[in-house]
Order: sequence, then structure tokens, then C-alpha cells
Amino acid sequence: MRKGYFYLLYCLLILFINNEIKAQEEDSIKNTSNNFLNSDFFSLMKKKENAFDVASSVYVVSSDDIRRSGATSIPEALRLVPGLQVARMDGNKWAISSRGFNRQFSNKLLIMIDGRTIYTPIFSGALWDNHDYVLEDIEKIEVVKGPGGAIWGANAVNGIINIITKRGVDSQGTYFSQTVGNNDKSITEARYGFRDESGKDHYKLYLKRSQRGDFNKISSDNSNNDGILSDIFGFRYDSRIDSQGGSFSLQTNFSDIKSSNFVDFASYSDPFLNNDKATKSGNILFNLNKSISKKTSYILQGYYNYESSDISILSVAEKTADIDFQLYHNHSNFNKFIIGAGYRNLQDSISYRTALGGNNILYYPLKYEPTTRNIDLFTGFVQEKLGISKDMFFTVGSKFEHNDLTGFEFQPSLKFTYYPDSNQTLWTSVSRAVRTPTRGEDSLEIRVPTQAGNVLINKGDTGFKAETVRTYEAGYRIKPTHNSLFDFSAFYSNYSKLRTFEGQSQFATPVVRNGGYGESYGFEVSAKVEASKNWKLEIGYDFLRIQTHLRSYSREDTTALNPDKLENVENQSPRNQLRFRSLYNISKNLEFDNFLYYVDSVSKARLTQSSSEKGVPSYFRWDSRIGYSINYIYDLSFGVQNILDSYHQEYSPGLFSNKTEIPRTYYIKFVAKF
Repeated sequence: MRKGYFYLLYCLLILFINNEIKAQEEDSIKNTSNNFLNSDFFSLMKKKENAFDVASSVYVVSSDDIRRSGATSIPEALRLVPGLQVARMDGNKWAISSRGFNRQFSNKLLIMIDGRTIYTPIFSGALWDNHDYVLEDIEKIEVVKGPGGAIWGANAVNGIINIITKRGVDSQGTYFSQTVGNNDKSITEARYGFRDESGKDHYKLYLKRSQRGDFNKISSDNSNNDGILSDIFGFRYDSRIDSQGGSFSLQTNFSDIKSSNFVDFASYSDPFLNNDKATKSGNILFNLNKSISKKTSYILQGYYNYESSDISILSVAEKTADIDFQLYHNHSNFNKFIIGAGYRNLQDSISYRTALGGNNILYYPLKYEPTTRNIDLFTGFVQEKLGISKDMFFTVGSKFEHNDLTGFEFQPSLKFTYYPDSNQTLWTSVSRAVRTPTRGEDSLEIRVPTQAGNVLINKGDTGFKAETVRTYEAGYRIKPTHNSLFDFSAFYSNYSKLRTFEGQSQFATPVVRNGGYGESYGFEVSAKVEASKNWKLEIGYDFLRIQTHLRSYSREDTTALNPDKLENVENQSPRNQLRFRSLYNISKNLEFDNFLYYVDSVSKARLTQSSSEKGVPSYFRWDSRIGYSINYIYDLSFGVQNILDSYHQEYSPGLFSNKTEIPRTYYIKFVAKF
């Protein structure tokens, strides 16, 4: 009965829209606030340039894209990006990667917020449930598909996601929004921005409270109890310090987040285990951007980040201090030089607790040794952009790093760009990048219970080396008309020193080694068109193929004791993905937006304790949104996600997690700006 009422309501809304189209077509206007075809890009040069000109496969999700997508979280907004693999695992976990190697803790994708890394060296990747923001105050999300180690250093192996927030000058006035729905129970966002009398100093305060609901276990009506309750609070100050564009910013953010049933210990006999994860974090970041002369400028940025997460068997505290300096000098319009240096200190402290396993034996399910670690990272960077002519450029550069785990690492890059005319860009590049070891590879032991006792299923080793990749890329962009854009890129990546867990006759238990290698190849294509002054269309398709191999000396364990075998990498990311979106301004007050996704099957399970897991079938997903603006102050929108299915699975479960179904979601959002 509820479904019948829901569909009736939606059909009535569509009928209302059709009537509005006929009655108000002449009043339709183009939304000029969104740079649909032209965007600035920062994350490849640490200096603004036009995304159309860069020699890499890039994509920009604008603030307006996020708003019109109906996304209520950063991971959901990333579904818009061609070439990204985005899958929701359950109510508080996502698997997100670029160009393969997808997993709950994707270890080859560097994620940042305003240049502050949220890649954790404890588990690798990002704990997405720990990171939220007032979505209205995200200026854009810049995505690099392919290596970015030459600019940002280690772990930018297959891509970069840089979430860039709005400056104080762009966040003035009061903003309030309230979202309610069947899954996102309640999301409240508020921000207040103001400035001093001179107009040089701008301030903003913001807060957000989210209560996200539970998903159900697949093929069951039983709740997985995996909701999220989060509170965030932040402050930002921006100042214009000179007449040459110099600026200074200072921002800080605090969060308190509870992710329910983050790890499921149902297989353990201990009734006192608490499956929830409680996380508290805080950070402070400053950025100084100043010109020395007409040709020379510099950026100095530093941040300090603290994060503490607690689950029943493990408590982790991480501290990161980082300082980075970049000097820019333009010899001429055809010759640009950048040099930089940086230092990062990473500290962690881990405490673990016992659990009750088979035959009532007390043991440690997860154990790190040593329990504390202090790592220093020193970096240097140099890059030169050379203009052979006004239409042809070479860019050569490298990041040089020294860390306490693997010693010296270098990550060079060579790019070539050719502009046949002002509406076309041809580019090619070759890059090397590395992924440095995490705590999970040099000091972690994982144990699971059995009736006979407890079994060690993998063990870290301090001899594990950095994984490396060499990637060859080429791309072509063209604007056939002033209101259309076509973008194509292809790549081939060669990986070495890939992680394996060696076992069988060589080792008594699976121990981490660099016993694998492999290659991946594929392409990404997207097209955008402003079909009319009030209608924007976009289509994107990406193809991915991965092959992995073992070295002759490798004896990787292939039993159930090793649920994370290298061979699983070949099938843990979809081979084909298709995205289509339509943004329609029916009138100056009414928007109608639709998004359609096709995601290919993921055929093999990974990181699951069930040997019967068969993988994830392909699926279509259709999201739709209707937005109505009331006198330019108030906005009301209604959206439905996953219209085609009452539920579907998007990924296999993670370690100590259940397989869940992603339900159909509907929501209503109210916004006030004044």
C-alpha cells in the first residue's frame, strides 16, 4: 500500500511538471551559476588552470552539480564522475576507487579536503563515514583519474580526489537546510557568513547534524543496524592581504561520529563485544598565497589533524602534522617553473582488546605491533612547463620523498600538450607513482574463530616494499560548438611489487609479500551538451580491464585462510559503467533532474568469511529530483534514488561485515538563504 501511494505521488508530480513545461517554456532561463563546460582546475599544478587544457584525465563536480544530484553525502556525489568506481557496501561503508583495485579501504586513491589528506596510514584509503561537510559549502570536487604522485606524493597511484570548500567571501549570509527521508532520517545544515567593515576579512561558522538510517541484510527483513549519527562544527577565516591577489585563510573543523555495527562480530561467542565505531576528530589548516613580483609567487600551507576511533576490540589515535611550500616563477608565457618542499609527521597509537573465540579461548582478533609509531616524511618537488610554441608544451617534473618505512622514493612525470586550435586539446603523459605500506601490511595480525580454536589468517611484515606503477595515458578534448564538449582518454598501467599473502609450503601462515605484478588498461569518454538555454545533457562511459600475475617465487595462499588473494583484484571492479544525466530548467523557479547509471557485475567476492559468496550482479540505477525555488529565498526539493529497484546489492561485504541491500530512497529537502 505504501508503494502504491508513493508511485501515485510521483506520477502526479511528473504530470504537474509536464503542465509547467507547456505553460512556462518561454520563461525558462539558463542557470549561469554552473560552469557546465568550463571549469578551473587546481589539483594538477597547485595553481589554477583551465580543466580543458590539462594533460590528464580530469573531471570537476561543481557545487551546482552536487545540489542538483540530490546527493546527501560526499560519496554519493562522486557517482557523477566517469571513471570512478563508487559502490555502497552498507549504511556506513563505501568502496570508492579510480581505475580499479576497489575495496572498502581502497589503497591507491589519494583523498584530500582543501589539500589536507584524509588517507589513513592505519587501514589505507579513507573511512568515508568519518568525513562529512555542509554540502552547500563545497565549491567543487576535483578528480584526477590516473597517477598524481608527481604533484601530491605517495598513494596517488590511480587517482586523486580533492574536495575544495568555499572561501568566506563566497559563503556570506545565512544558509539553512533540512532533509528528511526514509533512509536519511534527518540532515540539518546551517552556516552563517559575515565580513568586517573594510570588506577584506570574511568569516563563516557552520554546523551539520546527520542521522542516517539502517539498511537490511540481503534477502532478509532483518536490519543490519548500520546507521550513522554525526555532528560537525567548523569555522573559516579568509583575508585579502594585498592588492595583487594575495590571501590568507585559516579554518578548523571538529566532528563526533558514531557508526553503528561498523564491524559485525556475530561469528564470535563473546556477548560483550560492541560492534559500533565512535570517532572524534579535529583539524586546523592555514594557507598563505602571496605574490613576490609580477612573475613570482608562493603558497605556504600547513595543517594539523587529530582523529581517534574506538571499536570494541581496537582503539586508534592518529596525529598528522604537515607543512608544504611551493614557489612559482613564470619566465615567460611559455615557460613556467615550480619548486617546493614539505615535511609531514605521522603518529599513531593503537590499543587492542581480547575477544572470546572458539572453545572459549581469549585472543586478539586484530593485533598491531608495535602499538605506537612515529613516521617522518620529507618531500621535494620540481616541475618545469616548457613551451615549444604557442600551441605545444612539455611539462616535466617529479616528487622526491624519503620516509622511515621504505626509504627514498621518486615519482616522475612527463606530459605533452598540443592545441590544434583554441577548441581542441591533444595530450599524452607517462608517470610513475608509488603506494607506501600501511600498518595493515607491516604490523597487523588478523585472527578468526573456529570450533577448534583461532586461526591467524594474515600477518604483516616490516620488509614489505612500496607498490609501484608506470602509467601511459593519452587524451583528446574538443568543443565542436560553443555549447558542447567531448572528452576522451585512454590508459595503460603496469604495476609491480603488488601485495600477496604467501602461505602453503613456504610459510606456516599467510605473510604479506611483494609477490605480484599486473597491468590494467581502459578508456573513459564523456560528452556534455547544452541542448537549449534551459536543458543540459551529459553521458559518460568507461571501460576497465585488469590482469594480475604472481612472480615465479610466489606461493600465495589460495585457501580460505587468505580472503584477499591478488587474483580477486581482476574482478573486484566493474568492467563497464555508463552514466547519463539530464538537468532541465522548466522555468526560472522549477528544476527537473534525472540521473541514470549502469554498473557491470563484480563476479568474485573478497574480504568475506563466506566461501559461498557469488559476487554482485550488474544493475541499473535511476535517480530523479524535482526542485522548486520560492522567491529566491526558499527552495523545496523532492527526490527519489534507485527508482527501478526496491533494493539492490552494490558490493560484497567487507571484513567482519554483512552483505546488505541498497534500498530505494526518497527525501524532501527545504533550504533557506538570506
